[in-house]
Amino acid sequence: MNRKKFIGIAGGTMIAVGTTSYLLSDKRNLLRADIKPENDNKKTLKPDEKEILFLASLAPSGHNTGWRGMLTAKTM
Repeated sequence: MNRKKFIGIAGGTMIAVGTTSYLLSDKRNLLRADIKPENDNKKTLKPDEKEILFLASLAPSGHNTGWRGMLTAKTM
């Protein structure tokens, strides 16, 4: 058995076992009973806060970059 065939068989077996175990479970793992529903009367974000979050979502992850930052005093 070569490597390619082994990886295919092992991967297919893992998918089959995972699917079977999920189908045989009671499927309670999708809903958390210990979390209460949140109130819908939350404040919304301001337009500039939405833009900041949008731009931050486009940035690469900080875990795989070498970014450095420097804090400076704000002058008035």
